[in-house]
Amino acid sequence: MNYLRRRLGIDKDDPDPRGTYTRKLAAEIRNSRYVSKGVVLALDGVYTAQGKLDPERTCFMVSNDSVFSAAAQYDELLPGCSINPQRRDALDELSRCRERGAVLVKVIPNTQGFDPSERRYVPFFRKMAELGIPLLTHPGYEFVLSARNQAFGDPALLRPVLDEGVDVIVAHGASTGLVVYERYFATVMEFVRSYPNIRLDLSATTVPTRAGILFKIRNAPELRGRLLFGSDYPLPSFCLPFVFSIRRREYARIKGERNYFDRLALTFNALGVDFDVHFQSRILGGAGI
Repeated sequence: MNYLRRRLGIDKDDPDPRGTYTRKLAAEIRNSRYVSKGVVLALDGVYTAQGKLDPERTCFMVSNDSVFSAAAQYDELLPGCSINPQRRDALDELSRCRERGAVLVKVIPNTQGFDPSERRYVPFFRKMAELGIPLLTHPGYEFVLSARNQAFGDPALLRPVLDEGVDVIVAHGASTGLVVYERYFATVMEFVRSYPNIRLDLSATTVPTRAGILFKIRNAPELRGRLLFGSDYPLPSFCLPFVFSIRRREYARIKGERNYFDRLALTFNALGVDFDVHFQSRILGGAGI
């Protein structure tokens, strides 16, 4: 967290670091030539077997109301809510968030401590499909936040969610974050061939520990039209891992680009990555990249 604060130029004594972060994010999007909207993401906590929030096991939490507040302040931002389906009011919170304009639901099963394949969550995912709200989920291993159970990051557990017709977005290009150890990519590719409602976002895929997944993605024709632009702002965007895959002139242009989102967009473009602009535009209300 201290690294990210320094990277954004947020003083450690800033009385409102979240507000400063949001303002800087909106300004970066506003100044971008390729990106016009961004989704700010909430993160729900860990819940007990009785469906009550468990503060002791929740290491980090961003409320849904806080992202609604951020989105209300800046035209560049849209709210992405987070709902742990284990919470006892999950269905009511889903309806409330959709009514307030949430464009997706984000979950990190490893950190939030739930198995998305459990049958008791079917009504929640069925309601998501009815409301037409996508699920953004993080596969593989979770290192930034503490993990309750790393096994819950297995994409194979998403089959019941896909069966209910939910549009599933698998973050980070389905990478594990372990450099070349991509144990889940084959599972995701199987789903891509079987389900039209699964897509991959490319957030954080230029980070060296995940960059290898982009080479797999480039060599998978089945993924054309299934990829979404995404970032882990403000984590750095790298182009060095692709130095031998990008033309020298394009590489120099990327290195010289100051805008975070434009640098990322130029990197993907130089690698020949095609995005599902129609789906992304639908999420962003007609805007996008």
